[in-house]
Amino acid sequence: MSQQNVNVICVFDTETTQENGPGVGATVYMISDQGPGAAGQGTNELTVTVNVGDTITWTLVPLISFMSVSFTSFVQTSGSGVLSTRQISSTQWQANCLGKGQVTYHFNLQIANDTNTYSWDPFITINP
Repeated sequence: MSQQNVNVICVFDTETTQENGPGVGATVYMISDQGPGAAGQGTNELTVTVNVGDTITWTLVPLISFMSVSFTSFVQTSGSGVLSTRQISSTQWQANCLGKGQVTYHFNLQIANDTNTYSWDPFITINP
């Protein structure tokens, strides 16, 4: 099977998030180009299924264009050793899938001119 790049767009509702406080959850909407291969399309709990050797690229965009938002870190909370990650820009993060397993992770992000850090935790399943 050939290697693929899975693109995930993360639409972040900056205005609602600031109104509600640091518990992001329902104000992030993730959409993948995997179509039915990703469970939870359009929600904050997208599960992406990929193969060893694949790459995942997340792109963060604000729902309201004049409120900028940026990734500050990627934290892998389970599935150690199966991903190699790097930040491409303030709005893009990429992971190479090195081994099989289930990965739980979260992104930390910041809204411009806001000292709070926000996060949410979707899933990745990596097949052999």
